[in-house]
Amino acid sequence: MNITQFEKNKIMESRIICPTDKPIDFDTTIYRIMSVDRLIEALSTKKFSMVKTKKWEDPFENLFLKSEFRIDGKILDVKSIHDSYFGVCWSLTKENDAMWRIYSQDKRGVKIKTNIEKIFKRLYSSLSEKEKLHLTVGAVEYCEQNVIIKYLESFGQKDFIDSDNRIIPSTLLFKRNEFRFEDEIRFLYSKTKLEEDLLFFYDFNWFDIIEEIEFDPRLDVILFDCYRNILSKNFGIDEQLIKLSKLYQPMTLSINL
Repeated sequence: MNITQFEKNKIMESRIICPTDKPIDFDTTIYRIMSVDRLIEALSTKKFSMVKTKKWEDPFENLFLKSEFRIDGKILDVKSIHDSYFGVCWSLTKENDAMWRIYSQDKRGVKIKTNIEKIFKRLYSSLSEKEKLHLTVGAVEYCEQNVIIKYLESFGQKDFIDSDNRIIPSTLLFKRNEFRFEDEIRFLYSKTKLEEDLLFFYDFNWFDIIEEIEFDPRLDVILFDCYRNILSKNFGIDEQLIKLSKLYQPMTLSINL
């Protein structure tokens, strides 16, 4: 699917949400750390997955849709809306120590490099015109907890009548300052009447989106060579795109005293 510049601009206006101090566009580079097994599974099955946002571990996540809403003293049931949102998180940060230690605890994780357009246009093209309105990508804004609460409490009844499907997804783009190091980009999609916690987009060609595969800097070099051979020979990925992070590479200085 080729997207013209005019179409990109229209999509940017309607489907991309970002804080004013963190502009993103289709060319923005993003990263995601996953297990090597999950990468191999994704390459083999050609599917892209999102998980229900209600399953996110941080209890402060999805706070808006977990709230109690009242209209004229009666409690409004929003469970169907709460259960309909799926998401997947990527990052604007190229690399940091915390991300490797959290998302690659077995020291065998891989970091995928791509950009927003390469993922978005493949998801977007698989949807009907009506479904396209339920796909959103946005940058997470990190704030103090009381600021987030105050903002969410400002929403009114009219915000639930959202023809552009942007208001509620925007409430899923706030995290507390303690998570700022994640620097997240989120792809969000709303799909009702799906009981499973995972949503899959099939026929997703990972080979077209991968710009680089970088392994955990703590991975043994011999094991790295084995994984590189598997990805190169079994999946045809260019070896030049498969690297081992140098984050912890030893360095020796020569100092004249």
